[in-house]
Amino acid sequence: MDTLPPTLSRHRAWLHKHARMVAEPYADLLDPDDLEALVDLGMVQAFRAFDRRRGVAFPRYARRYVEGLVRDAAGREIAHRRLLRAASAEPPPPPRPHAGYARVLSHRLLAQLPEAQATLYLRHVAGGESLAEIARDAGHHRAWATRLFAAADDRLRRVVGRAGIS
Repeated sequence: MDTLPPTLSRHRAWLHKHARMVAEPYADLLDPDDLEALVDLGMVQAFRAFDRRRGVAFPRYARRYVEGLVRDAAGREIAHRRLLRAASAEPPPPPRPHAGYARVLSHRLLAQLPEAQATLYLRHVAGGESLAEIARDAGHHRAWATRLFAAADDRLRRVVGRAGIS
């Protein structure tokens, strides 16, 4: 991002440093270029939603956006790798975030879920949508989507466990 507003340019280096610290536990999951893109996206989203009158400094406000995006991306990658292990007995090549989710999600596995859970699971894992966005589209609170996703994930784990796939 070459043409950032001055507020973003001033805090960009600090946010990148903070994001690297947050992403350290997920180093094997997130590509450095993807991490940089997540920081830039988080800064722009935070800048759009920022309200100085609330009394919070912009770096602190933006840090929460960046942390959330990094953790969401790592969570999607973890779910992706679980599904790859479940779908294939041989080890998969190192996956790229968001690459080939739709191919990995077996119709047999998703058929085990109620329609609402399967739709939410596909939109979040394969489509990369946040649970908050999905809940907003459905007219519900984020907690609804979180519960639905957790139930779907739990059911898929049980199905995979019964099949003897690790």
